Amino acid sequence: MKFCIYLILPCAILLSAFTEQSVDVKPQDVLGRVQVFYEKLENIQPSGSKGFLFDMVMQINTAKPELGYNVPISSKLIFGNGFKMVLHDDVQVYQDTIETFMVVPREMMVIRAATPTGTMEKDLLNEFGQIPLKMLKTSSIVSLKKENSDANIYRLVLAVDENFMTVTGVSKLVFWYDMNNDKLLKTEANYVAGHKYKSAILSFHDINFKYRIKSTKAQSYVMKNGQLLPAYKEYSFIDNLE
Repeated sequence: MKFCIYLILPCAILLSAFTEQSVDVKPQDVLGRVQVFYEKLENIQPSGSKGFLFDMVMQINTAKPELGYNVPISSKLIFGNGFKMVLHDDVQVYQDTIETFMVVPREMMVIRAATPTGTMEKDLLNEFGQIPLKMLKTSSIVSLKKENSDANIYRLVLAVDENFMTVTGVSKLVFWYDMNNDKLLKTEANYVAGHKYKSAILSFHDINFKYRIKSTKAQSYVMKNGQLLPAYKEYSFIDNLE
């Protein structure tokens, strides 16, 4: 699975209180707060046991159903200090600066490999937020519509700049935003005609910037004392370090 898809998809909760009673909501208000979030992502660094959690459901709709997507996939992304955890329905990946473990429950398989040089040297959160932030700053506002008057949910539509459209294939970004609870509920990226993707949708369950990580050592989630943990005792082990 290509995780680079996340780089072009906005995912955010906003930082300042904003209620229905304060002022009229304008498109620039919503867009500005999303931009502030991504600016924070570019500068913030996880430290110690504190990391960042993105708990979401992803659905990639393709122009060709035979590509095997078009179904919702539960996904958790956890970033730590020199550590990354990606938890999908079909695969779990645990990665630190030294080694990477991939657990494939359907195949009852654990794979270990060396983490490629330079993979963890970049700030993961910087990489996660950099492209969406640049896209947001160059995109133009198409519309803002109130989706639910009781819940004060707004739908913001942006047209992507031509240069980014050429590079990413994304033509339009859509945000569903809960102003009462100061929270982004869902994002959608729409692709240009002829692209292998039609759209990619993220629905957020939780975004936690103070998530406590029990360990930033990838091996601790899969092995102990050189042996697979009991949960994986029936799994085959492919060690690409040897």
